[in-house]
Amino acid sequence: MRPSSSQLVYVPIGGTGEIGMNFNLYGHAGAWLMVDCGLMVNQDRPSEVILPDPQFIEMHRDELLGIVLTHAHMDHIGALPWLWPRLRVPIYATRFTAAVVSRQLTEHLPEPLLESLTLHI
Repeated sequence: MRPSSSQLVYVPIGGTGEIGMNFNLYGHAGAWLMVDCGLMVNQDRPSEVILPDPQFIEMHRDELLGIVLTHAHMDHIGALPWLWPRLRVPIYATRFTAAVVSRQLTEHLPEPLLESLTLHI
């Protein structure tokens, strides 16, 4: 699916109608923008983390312009260590959110991968 210049397409991958796992895509003029990349904790088994399925945007990775993070709660940024390496696009965030994300990714990703990260404030 490639959105045309006359369309604004919204694709809720996760978080819509539930608490946690926020992951939304907006498409326009052949490009996509991801808003948030969160996780959800299984309420029945708190040690189990649930991630959104990025299969759709992985198939359109060349059309993904970046990830916009709305704030630093884990249901909006928590899946980044697992999903960002599969997408490798710029991340846009406020100064505080960028600081939290930077620390989170530094703890989970190897240094060579971190060198390719572009984090805009």
